[in-house]
Amino acid sequence: MLRISYYTGALADTILGIGLLFPQVSLPLLGLSISSGDPVFRFISMTGGVMMLGWTAVLLWASLKPEERSMILLITVFPVIAGLMTAGVIAFLFNALPLEKFVMIWIFQLLLAFLFLFSFFYAKPNKTNRV
Repeated sequence: MLRISYYTGALADTILGIGLLFPQVSLPLLGLSISSGDPVFRFISMTGGVMMLGWTAVLLWASLKPEERSMILLITVFPVIAGLMTAGVIAFLFNALPLEKFVMIWIFQLLLAFLFLFSFFYAKPNKTNRV
């Protein structure tokens, strides 16, 4: 179950990271009309994309020793997913994100958080592998 969580998170982060690196493709999918050519937007988007791909690497690294590194799942939920969910709420409240896209993204993030928390709390750690 832990590995499923790590791989699911890594896949989600890879997709989001690529979307942030190529906003001209991802923005229309989100129903956003901001200019992806603005240099400030490109800088912020590329920074976020690189960070998401970095977190992909962290999740894949954690999957190599899933029980020993299970705390990564909690760190992914708090503050990473919680922060992304908060950003989505703010974007919606300021009319920057359409309702249907906000709900779709928020539900996905909520499901991912529940998967991670379930895996963390219900995984049966092998005490002999703990440091």
